[in-house]
Amino acid sequence: MPDQHELTSRAQRHPAALWVFLAIIGFALGGTAYMMRRADARVQSTDNDIEEKAVPVEVFVVRHRTVPQIIEARGFLSGVDELSIRSEVDGKVISHGAEDGAKTNAGDVLIEIDDTFYVLAERQAKAELVRLEAVIAEARTALEQTEAQLEAASARRANAVDELNRARALVESGSFSPIEFQRIETTFETTDADLRAADAAKGRASNQLAVSEAAVAIAQASYDNAVARLERCVIRSPISGRVNRFLIEPGELAMASAPLVDLVRLDQMKILVELSGADIGLVELLSKAEISIDSAPDRAYAGRLHHVAPKMDPISRKFQVELLVNNPDETLLSGMFGKVRLHCGELSDAMTIPRSAVFKQYGADHCHVVSEIDGKLASKLRRVEVESVRSHLDKVQVISGLKEGEKIILSRRRDVRDGVHIAVGRLHDPDSLARSEPQSATSFD
Repeated sequence: MPDQHELTSRAQRHPAALWVFLAIIGFALGGTAYMMRRADARVQSTDNDIEEKAVPVEVFVVRHRTVPQIIEARGFLSGVDELSIRSEVDGKVISHGAEDGAKTNAGDVLIEIDDTFYVLAERQAKAELVRLEAVIAEARTALEQTEAQLEAASARRANAVDELNRARALVESGSFSPIEFQRIETTFETTDADLRAADAAKGRASNQLAVSEAAVAIAQASYDNAVARLERCVIRSPISGRVNRFLIEPGELAMASAPLVDLVRLDQMKILVELSGADIGLVELLSKAEISIDSAPDRAYAGRLHHVAPKMDPISRKFQVELLVNNPDETLLSGMFGKVRLHCGELSDAMTIPRSAVFKQYGADHCHVVSEIDGKLASKLRRVEVESVRSHLDKVQVISGLKEGEKIILSRRRDVRDGVHIAVGRLHDPDSLARSEPQSATSFD
């Protein structure tokens, strides 16, 4: 490394290079100082412009008012009755009784299924029922005959008992032949045996009749089932409504429990919405319900409360509320997206301000309040506590931080900062329908 003496000797040998080097350093330092002065001048000029030029703003006057409590929710419309008609028999589809989208009345034919097999089954069940009914008639006749035989045998035995008692009395008195008594006694035993046989025959006839009656009951059930299955080959509409669509075509095989056609009732619709725990308590104050759809936003359909779920949905953590809507002209269709407005009383003496006046700063809600500094109108940053108002999504209720009659800034929030000079361009006062004319910064009171 060269020492100080060597450097000095080099500078003495090349004086021009030294001066060029010093000149470059001087120009660099001077340019840097010049740019810094220009930047400071621009910042100062900008601050002066901000101080001199007032920012035009819109102002809202804080008032206490009575506002309606309206819950807004959304949901999908559906028919009050939406059915998927299924087949109860197997068979080939012969024809449709209507077209997709057609109106149907309760009892109208929708689908016919080939009933050849079911007609034969019905005839067979009918024949078996007739045969067993003849058998039961024979069993009843046999029972009647055995009952008559039992009655006759009982009468003969009674006569034999009387004859036997008379003979015993004569034998004891010695005026009756023992041989004749033995004959009478034999006759009694014969009639007694006949009575027991007749009673057994009646029992067998009664059992046969009971078996025949059970067989007839089974045959009747089989016949009724065959008739029912035959009738189910013709599928009819259980409601008055519209055919949404057929799910099977003529010629295809319908299987039992398979869906065949979808029906929907449109004269009355229902809409299911979900409400939070804070809103569900207001439903008991419901005075009016309005439903609108995107395709007809200017028309409001009147609804009525039908059901409120007693249990919160564990997934959405909300309560389901069902509303009914009359739809006589069938302009509402199933699956449409509906907007619901539930009018649930009023919130009295509430201080409300536009949501646009409130913004987050330092993790809390703030707004700019109009104040006067050095004789000029200026913005003053103030922290406020607010909560949403159910009547309008664009308004909030002031809990604390503002007073009646104070004025807050609505517009140009990005240009407004704490202490900036402002000019009121438009004044919104809820107590006055008219808006004030633009005012100068010094004329505002």
